[in-house]
Amino acid sequence: MTDKLTRMSHEALSDAVKRAAAAGNPAVDGLHLLAALIEQDGGTAAPLLRAAGADPAAVLKNADEQLSRLPRAAGATVGAPETSRPLLAALATADKRAKEMSDEYVSTEHLLVGLAADGGQAATVLRQAGAGPDQLLSAFEQVRGRTRVTSPDPEGTYQALEKYSIDLTRSAARASSTRSSAGTPRSAGSSRCSPAAPRTTRC
Repeated sequence: MTDKLTRMSHEALSDAVKRAAAAGNPAVDGLHLLAALIEQDGGTAAPLLRAAGADPAAVLKNADEQLSRLPRAAGATVGAPETSRPLLAALATADKRAKEMSDEYVSTEHLLVGLAADGGQAATVLRQAGAGPDQLLSAFEQVRGRTRVTSPDPEGTYQALEKYSIDLTRSAARASSTRSSAGTPRSAGSSRCSPAAPRTTRC
């Protein structure tokens, strides 16, 4: 599946491995990936969580608390962390979701849904925040529109869509304001022509 990950999915997974290694955790867990996704610059995880009604900061705090309880190892003989079973299951689910949606690459939003479905402790954290797989899937369109993931860098497309949507909203607001101003009747006091005063008839 690694050859079908978007650039940002690759970066998030790489960051997850680095987090596990730096903490001395013997395995890369779904929690590592969840934290990496939420803190990713320009990523879709935080916007998707907000669209699903969850608070990304609260989810991250809970994930960090769970990460602090994971087993740690130290010493020169400690090897590179392995991928945990829950994370492998989450990656498989993310790949399956991408195919079901006819997406050609597994993007960061697929990874988040995979974690919510089969990510072990990460799934628990997400569901407690109200961001289960169904809620996240329902919020997809708010983040990526109806576009399919057909390139390794779809986030640029999402940002363009967001800018286009904002521009449309602003244009509609300006048009509404213009129509409102044009249709406002002048007040009697603002009229340029005032009624002529009645003339006095001479005797």
